[in-house]
Amino acid sequence: MSKYDFRNERDEPPDDGLAVFRMKLRQLKTEGCNLLVVGDAPREVFTRTSEGMLGDSAARRWRVFALTDASPESVYDRLPAASDTPRPLSKTTKVVNHALPPRPITDLADTPVAAVPEVSVGDANLAGLRTELDEAIREFCSQSYRPAEIRVTVDSLAPLLDHYEFEVVRRFLRTVGERVHDCDAMAHYVLPRPYDSEYCQRLVSEFDAVVELRTVPEETRADAGESNQSNTGTRSHHAEERWHLPNSDTTMPWIPL
Repeated sequence: MSKYDFRNERDEPPDDGLAVFRMKLRQLKTEGCNLLVVGDAPREVFTRTSEGMLGDSAARRWRVFALTDASPESVYDRLPAASDTPRPLSKTTKVVNHALPPRPITDLADTPVAAVPEVSVGDANLAGLRTELDEAIREFCSQSYRPAEIRVTVDSLAPLLDHYEFEVVRRFLRTVGERVHDCDAMAHYVLPRPYDSEYCQRLVSEFDAVVELRTVPEETRADAGESNQSNTGTRSHHAEERWHLPNSDTTMPWIPL
């Protein structure tokens, strides 16, 4: 879920509020939560973050994808290998495709993703997408008996905010979010926009936590065995995350993703 998670205490920076924050993460896992994932970062960083939030490959999980502009390939990248899962992906994963133009995951022939149930939705007021998501979460809720076993992702909110009125999107998020909490599930909603952007700030209060992503440059050196330029510094980037808890006005420090 996060490197701030209590399972990774040695990776966490010292902070007076860290114990309280860790307790809040436990609470989010137990009671269900809706997370907004934002930032000015490449889409592959969002995909990597989403993969972690969808849960460990060896654990019992049910996963629901709502796709608007995410590629079918990104679904494949986020799912565990079929050999690592306790149950077949076709029984534990559903895709609700709201992309325009449609990009069905069945295009990924000869991969386990091609066998995952998928429904395409096109509607004028998000009612169809909301209904299909609700039904998928309900179905898995009837099979789950522990908190956080159901993982949901909406990737991304950007096309919805571009094509629908803001209040329509807000109602969609509230309805889906209520179902997530009812089933003690964990959902994350991707919005590749800066944290301080207008849409992000208008939506912050709708979520239990906001995860902000960024990439930062770091100095690296070329391999010493390569030509005469072994001492030439080169630029690369690594990703970081920080968490915001809107209800307590808490922001944690940046840490490596």
